[in-house]
Amino acid sequence: MPRSSAFLDYMKKVADDIATRCGRKNGKGGQLHAVIATHRHADHINGFATKGKREAPDASGDVIRSLEPRFVVQPWTEDPDLDPKALAPAEAAKIGGARGFAALLAGMQSAAAGIVEEAVRLGAKRLTPPGAGEESASGSAQSPGMGKARQVAFVGQIRFLGEDNIANRSAVENLIAMGKAKGAKALYLHADTTANLGLPGVRTHVLGPPTLKQSEAIRKMRSADNVEFWMLLGATGTKFTAAAGVPFPGRDCVDGARVPDHARWLRDHVRSARAETLLGIVRTLDKQMNNTSLILVFEVGGARLLFPGDAQIENWQYALANPEYRRLLADTTLYKVGHHGSRNATPKAGLWDHFAKRSAKDGADRMWSVVSTMAGKHGTTEATRVPRKTLVEALEHDTNFRTTQNFERAEPDWRDFDIDPTTGRVTEVEKPKHRRTAGSVMKPR
Repeated sequence: MPRSSAFLDYMKKVADDIATRCGRKNGKGGQLHAVIATHRHADHINGFATKGKREAPDASGDVIRSLEPRFVVQPWTEDPDLDPKALAPAEAAKIGGARGFAALLAGMQSAAAGIVEEAVRLGAKRLTPPGAGEESASGSAQSPGMGKARQVAFVGQIRFLGEDNIANRSAVENLIAMGKAKGAKALYLHADTTANLGLPGVRTHVLGPPTLKQSEAIRKMRSADNVEFWMLLGATGTKFTAAAGVPFPGRDCVDGARVPDHARWLRDHVRSARAETLLGIVRTLDKQMNNTSLILVFEVGGARLLFPGDAQIENWQYALANPEYRRLLADTTLYKVGHHGSRNATPKAGLWDHFAKRSAKDGADRMWSVVSTMAGKHGTTEATRVPRKTLVEALEHDTNFRTTQNFERAEPDWRDFDIDPTTGRVTEVEKPKHRRTAGSVMKPR
């Protein structure tokens, strides 16, 4: 789905700030050491999208590419050698294995595109204009409040989740191109991979995602899904939402407000049922995509910086079953909270309860947690809401907690953290009042 000009302008400011921090002056020079795209969700890769026309001003992705990153890091599922776009769905399903799994993800994104179109259609007709009656089948207006179409529940969440699961081809191609550039190296990582990013004094541990062979949870999930199902679902969504399409060609049909009085109750309930079904499907898409996310720990002397992307419980299971990884995670000094604070991204028993540096008391060794989130976009109940209220309360109580919801919104905001590699202590650098730039930088001493 096209992004607003405000969003694109904001991302361009973030990219320009990164360029400045990388040494760019007067629009020239500067080099980026590494780009990490944890997984293919739109909110994690939209910033790598490039301009649509050659004569257009540079977009954020053009700026990042011009910084010629030395390393481009993505999960194993994004390896272009697995790209199944030349395969028919049935052929991809027969192949199975890693390439079949990549085909499954592509089919899911096709389904997401159809779901977004359906959500747009449901949302466009969900309400009668305020104070107006709904037109009857005969064309006469009904009195206000009689037979008004009820709001279709979940439409906003369906669109939000659906759009996040649509493939951003521009960003994907830009990431591939940066990884193939002269002097660059593309890394497609999975759990237990040795990742040398050439950072002095920094060890990079890859805890996830597991491969199909490594994870029984992912293998079971894969066997329950069918590539053809997702491909067909995506096509069906698009067919039924075509501009001039009708479900039964050649038969008398009415659309929108011109529905017989006796049929309006049925119409509204069918729309609501359709929305509930789509929400269930799109949540399944979202969960599967999140389980391909990288889980990285950067070890800098005594510091342990945990970045799990959007990893969900099926992804975490492999890492938490490894005693070495559990010891590494226990010493976390800074935690980039997984999946914007969702319930399944911070396993309580296996992860949260074992953080050794969480404490209800302030102190130099107390761990930090930072989360990127926006209220009201995910979930309608406490069980499904993102961020999860109980998790946020625990983070606020037991860690030095920072959330982007408290940051400035008019312009890109930023936070700098200083890391003592000897003790692993993390200190937030006071933000100069005169400076307003973007990003979050962690600087070893």
